[in-house]
Amino acid sequence: GIAGEIVGEVGISGGAFEAQGSMKFRLNTTGKAIDETVTLAGTDYTLSFSTAAEIDAEKKNYFNFSILNASFQLGEYLKIEGSFTFATDDDGNEVFYGSDLRIFLGDGIAYIEGDVLREDAFGIVLLDATVTLVRFEDGTMLFEATGSAKAIGSEGFTLSGDIKAVYNSSDKTTYSFDDAEGTARSITLGANDKATDGVAYIEFGGSNLEIQVGDVYLSGSFSFEIDSLTGSIITIGATNVDVFIGEGKSTSVTTDDKGL
Repeated sequence: GIAGEIVGEVGISGGAFEAQGSMKFRLNTTGKAIDETVTLAGTDYTLSFSTAAEIDAEKKNYFNFSILNASFQLGEYLKIEGSFTFATDDDGNEVFYGSDLRIFLGDGIAYIEGDVLREDAFGIVLLDATVTLVRFEDGTMLFEATGSAKAIGSEGFTLSGDIKAVYNSSDKTTYSFDDAEGTARSITLGANDKATDGVAYIEFGGSNLEIQVGDVYLSGSFSFEIDSLTGSIITIGATNVDVFIGEGKSTSVTTDDKGL
């Protein structure tokens, strides 16, 4: 078997997909723990594989591919910024995950540079997002994304709050693993939030959401269960919802509120 690590810069462009960032690829097919230091051109390089997934003596197939400080452009309307990792877990399932991501779904370029918003951008920004996707050995998948959402560039419509999206084509409702840094990651769904008769479970919703459409203000928790075959909404859930219709609600002062 072999063990090694490659680090460098990556730039990919093809069709509607573009990506750039720093790349790290780690591979261990020895099934053994590795802790070696070599010196090249006066610089010491340490290669270490020590976690259970990295030294699986039976499967001997550990790999970990990370893109750091990356920017992904998927088509014209979706851009993802942050660091991502592709790996295998202890059971041989393929895992993709990332944290502290910034996701923009919309028209135009959301940020000029850093955290400066463009005035002409239109869409929804998901901040501090965490994404976990696992592809099981039977080909089914479990996906969860969470983050803080904000609508930008839409006059008369605002959205803010914590968002969660789920896609589950498997029969599993819980999943956990330790990532390459030893951090425990997990997905926990409801008992019925799984595929039924081969049809995937899809849910999109959020908690502590504040929505404004004109002079209508809604706040609370909302969830939408979506039919994966037709794309239509089959269940809408709402809890702890407050409704205000009128003027002045968008200000921090309550004495100027006029409405119901």
